[in-house]
Amino acid sequence: MRAVGVVVMVVVVIRLADDVEDDPGGQCEMSAARNGCEPRDTCALTDGGGSPADTALSRLWSNPPLQPSTEPPPTLATERRQRRQSAPASSCWRQSLVFNFRALIGYFLAKIREDGRTHFESSVTAVTSEAATGDIYHNIHDIVVTWSTKNDTKESIVEYGIGGFILRAEGNSTLFVDGGEKKRKQYIHRVWLKNLTPNSKYIYHCGSRYGWSNVFYMRTAPEDSVDWSPQIVIFGDMGNENAQSLSRLQEETERGLYDTAIHVGDFAYDMNTEDARVGDEFMRQIESVAAYIPYMTVPGNHEEKYNFSNYRARFTMPGDSEGLWYSFNIGPVHFIAIETEAYYFMNYGIKQMIKQYEWLDKDLREANKPEARAQRPWIVTFGHRPMYCSNKNADDCTNHQSLVRVGLPFLNWFGLEDLFFKNKVDLEIWAHEHSYERLWPMYNFRVYNGSYEEPYTNYKAPVHIVTGSAGCKEGREKFISNPPAWSAFRSSDYGYTRMKAFNKTHLYLEQVSDDKDGAVLDRVWLVKEKPLPQYVEAFPIN
Repeated sequence: MRAVGVVVMVVVVIRLADDVEDDPGGQCEMSAARNGCEPRDTCALTDGGGSPADTALSRLWSNPPLQPSTEPPPTLATERRQRRQSAPASSCWRQSLVFNFRALIGYFLAKIREDGRTHFESSVTAVTSEAATGDIYHNIHDIVVTWSTKNDTKESIVEYGIGGFILRAEGNSTLFVDGGEKKRKQYIHRVWLKNLTPNSKYIYHCGSRYGWSNVFYMRTAPEDSVDWSPQIVIFGDMGNENAQSLSRLQEETERGLYDTAIHVGDFAYDMNTEDARVGDEFMRQIESVAAYIPYMTVPGNHEEKYNFSNYRARFTMPGDSEGLWYSFNIGPVHFIAIETEAYYFMNYGIKQMIKQYEWLDKDLREANKPEARAQRPWIVTFGHRPMYCSNKNADDCTNHQSLVRVGLPFLNWFGLEDLFFKNKVDLEIWAHEHSYERLWPMYNFRVYNGSYEEPYTNYKAPVHIVTGSAGCKEGREKFISNPPAWSAFRSSDYGYTRMKAFNKTHLYLEQVSDDKDGAVLDRVWLVKEKPLPQYVEAFPIN
């Protein structure tokens, strides 16, 4: 499990309105409304912050209780929540910029005024991570900035620095054509920023002689990230309609509660809709989360159109699989992203599924080498479709022979449950169901708790979390009336999951309800005495 680099990949989408004549030199005028604002500043980004509710929430997250509990904490005071102001409909397309430490992606969705002038409002979708495998990047403090323009601007430039724009880097661009009827085009620009200073705040903007984005901020990873205790927010199934959790996520990100975000599939609903304009709008909406912290992603079933082309174009993750599967390290955790859709969209062939499985097997073997597991004892996977769920529908996770769990029908080849159990994966995170569900440690429909009193201490099988309730136009998912013996906690509230890897023995998770003003509905500590958990049979329930 060789660390090959923290690469920040920022994708900036600078779009010209379709009814405006293409003009690379078209009298661009930049909006710098957010220049000088830091994630925790109160200018233009927030309603002022600093309220008692803000302070209480920050303390709760920074210092969670010392023992696991399923009892909700005292209700937090109602917060005044405001979405970031959108540009007037006749004004401009926004941008969305994504950076990640290992593949830092950003997207700026820009719109053109009817008079033909470009007006930026930024959105940096950041994904920070230390790449664990692959050779696409080579230094843990490198950053790749990526953005998109409708026109070919002939140059791709990033100006950046710790105290100002004292450095300049150039890259190149490639043409992306959406698969819709209008075949809308855009140019994807990539610039590699090398050898950045660890644990430092950089400002940067990107563009060309024809115009620049707003100014953005990012912080590089600590030099020795193994002893770092990152705070991560995790969610899935968030659209650009009914994204109920987004406003709270934006506020908490701006207050500095999180180091990284993980979006476990299903974006926008759908990114390809209306010739990819829905995808543009979604990227604009997530800008105040994605512009300041890493935004790691995996595809879901709603990204399938045109062989996942919008997902592949808009997000650039670590590795060489076009963001479909990859791994990265952050603090004491080795994260593995998987593409569950390879098991369901066989019209693209079986090769993708086999290739991912072989890669997974190799990555897990590397992560389980004694020196690697001692350094990063936590192995956490995330993928869109769950192996298990108790929802009241006909989704695959309600079936005994889930494809992700057992693999190809009848043959049971390439299933992930046996692979994850054999390699002592600690935690498996899923989405797809528009609800939250925490399972007991389990394998093959049997519960393997650590003990009756402390089920998540020295657990004997992986723990599963389903967190797909961020909010989308499809609404909530109901549960069956009687929960199975392996289901520990369930909620249909809109919300998201927080994770903090405190150290090599304690990992904390809690579920936030947006319906209940940010109250914590569920919390659990995963505790283990040794880096390699002892997965042996204990306390079977069925």
